[in-house]
Amino acid sequence: MSRHRFNRRQFARLAAASVAAPLIIPRHVLAQDGHPGANDRVRIGIIGLGLRIRQLLNWPKEMYLQAVCDCNAPQIASFLDWYKAAAPEAEKAAQYANYCQMLDREKLDGVFVTTPTHVRARPALIALAAGIDVYAEKPFALTVQEGQMLVKAVRKYQRVFQVGTQARSLPINCWAVAQIHQGAIGKISKVEVPNFLSPRDYQTPETLKPCPAGLDWDLWTDQAPLYPCDPDLLGSTEAWGLYREFDGGGSTWGMTGFGTHAFDQIQWALNKDHELPVEICTAETNNPRNRSPFYMKYADGVTIVMRAEAEGGPAFGGVFFGSDGKAEINRNQFRTNPAEIAAAMPADLSPSEAGHVKNWLDCIRSRQDPVATVEIAHYHSLLCHFGVIAREIKRKLKFDVVTEQFVSDEQANRHPSMLRPRRKGFELPEV
Repeated sequence: MSRHRFNRRQFARLAAASVAAPLIIPRHVLAQDGHPGANDRVRIGIIGLGLRIRQLLNWPKEMYLQAVCDCNAPQIASFLDWYKAAAPEAEKAAQYANYCQMLDREKLDGVFVTTPTHVRARPALIALAAGIDVYAEKPFALTVQEGQMLVKAVRKYQRVFQVGTQARSLPINCWAVAQIHQGAIGKISKVEVPNFLSPRDYQTPETLKPCPAGLDWDLWTDQAPLYPCDPDLLGSTEAWGLYREFDGGGSTWGMTGFGTHAFDQIQWALNKDHELPVEICTAETNNPRNRSPFYMKYADGVTIVMRAEAEGGPAFGGVFFGSDGKAEINRNQFRTNPAEIAAAMPADLSPSEAGHVKNWLDCIRSRQDPVATVEIAHYHSLLCHFGVIAREIKRKLKFDVVTEQFVSDEQANRHPSMLRPRRKGFELPEV
């Protein structure tokens, strides 16, 4: 991959929608070297300094932390104090509240985007246009429209874009998928998944709490409606992730939480990374908790069935029903009937997910695609959105995989999981 060449006028247009929009120039325009060499530390920035990024930084000797960004100032101090033991340069890292400013001013090779979901697509798109490779947490986008733009941008700007679905780098899961691909359980007709939560609509609390010192609430809200400050939304996906305005149901057991991992694992094992279901339908039209089971059917008849709420199942995968047996793939778990298929798994396979970030760093140097590409992420995210939409539209839906639109169903195509208006000042750049 070579760096895409753009002039200043083009990048001025890309940054025009930014808050106090800076001019973003690709590194090659500033006479920087190309991508880092095989032995160079990759110069990285981080946008979003919560718990997740602390779980990803397993390769401090391969990365040089150049800049960090968080709109909540105490997060910055806490993170840098934590990371300096592993990476002494952290004490000198440039600090920003506004990701547009960081991406404009810092000469980065790569950036981690580990923000809440509603913030994720815009800084990723700006980084891609500036010639910066991206590691984005999952779900990599809030809506189908955002996903489509990210796919287009990655290929247009020829960037390395890794998505945080770590099963793709887990040796146990890789071995399990290889057995399925080799026909260990025969021809698969059905996959069952547990019952994931749909998002609910956010409502401002009757009693408001003070805005925490050091928090820029406007920047945290990003594209979402500017509600009064609600400190209870800060933190893990069990806070903001519950609500449609900020996610697609990304709480732990949410459709875009564990569900993202599950649908990614299923697409991978079915060898359908570049296919999509063409028919989706909910089983119940009056489920009081908006947790109706549903099915999705591919063009070849293979069906994904979401179980009833009480039935449980593998949180990070699915149960595969084949003509010669049954298999369950979960995070670092593989069970089969007949049992001897899984029993043949080598005992020394590592359960560590650290190789996922290493794969991204290696690809920044080699310019190869990583194991969890932007297209893979877009397609498994669509399955998450299908579930949310089917439960709320409550009728059989047909999907055109070429146009990525529901067939003759304007209501489904205008659903908030497909696209939604963005707050002024936080519009997406053109691609």
